[in-house]
Amino acid sequence: MISHEIRAPLNAVMGFSELLADAEISAADRTQYAGLVKSNGEVLIRLIDDILDLAKIEAGEMQVEMVDVNFHELMSDIRSLMEFIAARKGISFSLTLSERVPQSIHTDPIRLRQVLINIIGNAVKFTVNGTVNVVVSLDKVETKQNLIRIMVRDTGEGIEPDRVAELFQPYHQVCEQAEAAISRRCRGTGLGLVLARRLAQILGGGVELMESTPGVGSVFEVTLNCEAAQAWQSSGSAENQDEFAHRLDHFQILLVEDVADNQLLMKTILTPLGATVEIAANGGEAVEKALAGSFDLVLMDLQMPILDGFEATARLRHQGYQGPIVALTAHAMGEEIKRCYQAGCNAHLGKPFKRREFMELIDRLGVRPSSAPGPAQTPPLA
Repeated sequence: MISHEIRAPLNAVMGFSELLADAEISAADRTQYAGLVKSNGEVLIRLIDDILDLAKIEAGEMQVEMVDVNFHELMSDIRSLMEFIAARKGISFSLTLSERVPQSIHTDPIRLRQVLINIIGNAVKFTVNGTVNVVVSLDKVETKQNLIRIMVRDTGEGIEPDRVAELFQPYHQVCEQAEAAISRRCRGTGLGLVLARRLAQILGGGVELMESTPGVGSVFEVTLNCEAAQAWQSSGSAENQDEFAHRLDHFQILLVEDVADNQLLMKTILTPLGATVEIAANGGEAVEKALAGSFDLVLMDLQMPILDGFEATARLRHQGYQGPIVALTAHAMGEEIKRCYQAGCNAHLGKPFKRREFMELIDRLGVRPSSAPGPAQTPPLA
């Protein structure tokens, strides 16, 4: 079943990639095919991420970072995303946030967003006609100071009673069957709901199916046991992609990556931001170039021939290299991330990364170009 879930989008990626190589296709078709390659690639990434996240949870290696989060802003972002998706499907979407819900809570924003996008996104995905309504409220009970309840109600297909028990089981498809097996629709791998529930439990809450009627719809409830943060200072409105331009002016970056396609991709991402990027194709070359050059940042892939990223980083630190090194982890497991820090990396960044994630990491580490006005800063080792 997992093989099928991987091969279906992979078939689209391969097929439309071949069509894109045809010089005679129209500009409109080329745009459409490129969009389909991208969307199916994103499906593959989400599936791989889900499998790895579940493996982390089952191995007891899932780590969360509890910080003060502007909950209202996070919900506003989710509302904008889901309204856009719902509008494309021609269905109605609403999200109501009670005034009693605290502005800021203490939680892991990445994992919380993962839970909410999964549950709310499923409701939108499986609603063909009608509405999806989300209501966020706050309960105060003796054992839980702040219990946030997020009720997600849809007018989708609903779930047959004999399928409900499979909802939160990994690697099970939830299917709706109608008209004596004339049509049969299946809901993916079953990983998303399992992950959403287990992540919510890690965050002190849970995910439950409250009710579901075939042909009428379903109601899911997400609960979060979160303490209200003491204070919140808003970071302001989110930057758009154009505002990233020139943010890396004067930066000299050594990109250590053995795959030519990834070299091209990452250079294409970093160069418009203002950075000068030099390539090292393996760990041995990386050690030589880093020691001989003057780089503000080293982006170090981990899995490479000749010398891997762990050993290359360790050798650089042993030889006195003090510059910041960021491991490119490709959604690494906990043990691999731990090895990054043990080798001497300052941080890790998942592959493929996006511009916003990269810029947030640069800001968090406080890295500055040595050639720019003002003192350069080298972050401490983790």
